[in-house]
Amino acid sequence: MSLLRRRPEKNERQGFALIVSLVLMALIVLLVASIGTVGRVQARLAETRQAQALARQQALYGLGLAIGQLQESAGHDQRITARAEILGQGQAAQPYWTGVWDFTQGETEPTPRWLVTEDPLAAQGARPVPTQAPNDPITLVGSGTVGGRTDLEVAVPQLELMTINPAGQSVVTGRIAWWTADEGVKASLTAVENPIVDDLVWRQANPAPRWESLFSDVDQDDVTTAQRIEQLLTYAQLEDEDSFDVDDTVFEDHYHDITFAHNGLLTNPLDGGG
Repeated sequence: MSLLRRRPEKNERQGFALIVSLVLMALIVLLVASIGTVGRVQARLAETRQAQALARQQALYGLGLAIGQLQESAGHDQRITARAEILGQGQAAQPYWTGVWDFTQGETEPTPRWLVTEDPLAAQGARPVPTQAPNDPITLVGSGTVGGRTDLEVAVPQLELMTINPAGQSVVTGRIAWWTADEGVKASLTAVENPIVDDLVWRQANPAPRWESLFSDVDQDDVTTAQRIEQLLTYAQLEDEDSFDVDDTVFEDHYHDITFAHNGLLTNPLDGGG
């Protein structure tokens, strides 16, 4: 006697269809979640790009203000630049600010203008001065440049940049700050004395330190060494020179004293012209 069994084909097909439906639903949920994640990432990237573009524009605006301030203040021959330390020891809270004295008006002691952050719309009396701590200061030369020498740090005031939001309210979109250093008062590391040219005027416009006083094992009078020194452009290139015993603390301690970018120019600040 044989027993006939009925195959549950219909039930099997229904069970398989249920499994397929669940898998498809899971894939759809995963796809929707992925699309949402991609959308959020793209939105954040767009916000980041917008913020970066705004920061670049504000930086360029600050650079334009700094260059304009420099040209307006020190462009004329009858202007003298010096650092605030010239006011006397202990007189300047920021001794490394660069001041410009204007002698075009015939004044014997003109009021200097300091090449740091200032509101272009502010009156002369509201401009920052180095004898007072700046309002809302920001450090532009800090421990990353001068090590632990707080006496060598440079702080300047900040300038808030405003805009009008859709509600008609003024909101701060960023802050800028600048400080123009006076490279002309620094000694040039690349202004090596030429034994052939003995030009007193050139020496006055291009003061050069004796390398032996800054770096050990450097013979500045050696012709080959002098030629290599003249070709240096940055501190990094100097550090890569195997023949020079370079101590990083030299650059930190003498940040305001030595430079690779010195270009001296002798002018007549009383009568104008060279």
